[in-house]
Amino acid sequence: MHAASAERELAISCHVIAVPPKLSIFTFRRDLALGERVYEACTVIGGDKPVQVTWTKDGVPVKSVEGVQVRNLDQLTTFLVIDHLSPRHAGNYTCTATNDASSAEHTSALNVNVPHTVIPFSFGEVSQGERVQAICSVRRGDAPVTLTWLKDGVPLSQDTPSGLTIRPLDQFSSVLLLANAQAHHSGNYTCQASSATRTAAHSATLVINVPPSWIEAPRDTSVTLGGSVVIPCHAHGFPAPVVTWRRTRAEDQPGQYSQILGGGHGLGVSVASNGSLVVVGARSEDEAQYLCEAVNEVGGGLSALVSLTVNVPPRFDPGLQRQVSVRRGARATLLCHAQGDPPITLLWQAAHTRVHDLSVVREVDGGVRGELTIPAAKMEDAGDYTCTASNSYGRDSFVVTLVVQDVPGSPHGLRVSQRGSRYLVVSWLPPTTTHTPVDTYIVQYRPARGTWSDGQEETVRGETTTARLTPLVPDTQYLVRVLAANHLGASPHSSPCRWVPAGRASAQRAS
Repeated sequence: MHAASAERELAISCHVIAVPPKLSIFTFRRDLALGERVYEACTVIGGDKPVQVTWTKDGVPVKSVEGVQVRNLDQLTTFLVIDHLSPRHAGNYTCTATNDASSAEHTSALNVNVPHTVIPFSFGEVSQGERVQAICSVRRGDAPVTLTWLKDGVPLSQDTPSGLTIRPLDQFSSVLLLANAQAHHSGNYTCQASSATRTAAHSATLVINVPPSWIEAPRDTSVTLGGSVVIPCHAHGFPAPVVTWRRTRAEDQPGQYSQILGGGHGLGVSVASNGSLVVVGARSEDEAQYLCEAVNEVGGGLSALVSLTVNVPPRFDPGLQRQVSVRRGARATLLCHAQGDPPITLLWQAAHTRVHDLSVVREVDGGVRGELTIPAAKMEDAGDYTCTASNSYGRDSFVVTLVVQDVPGSPHGLRVSQRGSRYLVVSWLPPTTTHTPVDTYIVQYRPARGTWSDGQEETVRGETTTARLTPLVPDTQYLVRVLAANHLGASPHSSPCRWVPAGRASAQRAS
């Protein structure tokens, strides 16, 4: 009895209790995508050895799944390796650890996310006013997918203004519509396909070809002769319009125009870089019709025909006589001839006083002609006369000097400056009337007992006021007088003086 009890107690004390295996937790990433590499570990972190670790996919050993490998690091750690993830690898993967006591397993779902592929789209050649549509379709990728349109990086919505319309076709397609394409619709359009884990996109540029339209059209313009003016010709469109200028010339046939080149910096007519017509130092021949054309090969282009008028202020004929000489008492006629744009007003002035009654204005070819007539010129009429011409564009003046001529006045101050036995040197002062020229001086002399008809003369030039009288008779008293002469005649003679060539000089006034 006691022996049997002892054997049972011994058997109980020798029994070993086995510990079942315990696994670490592993989880596949949720964003695994097609083509990625998977490397996931299953580790036994508890339990008795020996232990056997196996992998299954959806209950089937993974060795039967193409592209899946199991690699053992040691007895307790194995790795599930997929070098190139594909849709067939999706499923539930289970790692099972078994020992003598029991088994343990852990399962994790592997999802293969297929990236979205947006079918490329383009807009092609589009002109203003045309209809445009672009379809965004997702060729492949996981559902659900959200399609979003963006313009220049800014999202568009279905109620987007400015003529854009977005319509869904199905869960994988969306269409962008333009019923009437305009310049402001140009830009970079992007279709974006998004899911919880991935986003794909395709972009295309929409270029709207826009025919030229005026920003600032040229207009008829006028410029003063010698002045400068800029005539704008600005147009926009796409592609940017090319602006050219042409003009009519006298040698051109009707309807023909001559090209105007750009880049001028001096006088004349040229085209600036912004398309404006530039006129510097306007000439009369610059007056013409000018044609501005803006073309960009979209539509028919633009053209504007304008007139440039060169306004001419009055200008006097430089060949007119600037000095008029008449004899005292004769008729004096002063002329001025002004050219320029009509109407031209002429006004004569003398010493800042208007002269009305004596002037006549006549229209002549290319301008007006003014005549100022003095019926009987007096000495006090001599001086400068100003003819002033004016019109709406300026004024000009022309000065005519009237010289009223007469015989010179009498010389005065007659005296002896030198004396010899047979000669006398006499001198005098010119006439006080300086406005009358003196061509010559005539010195007359005779013996006191003779007559002037029997006397002698000595003629000298007008710029000389001395004369040598010789030969004289010694100790004989002489009468001497002088007069001034020009082409109109001679002046009254000066008062005669008495002189004796030899001996003590004495000068007495003759009675």
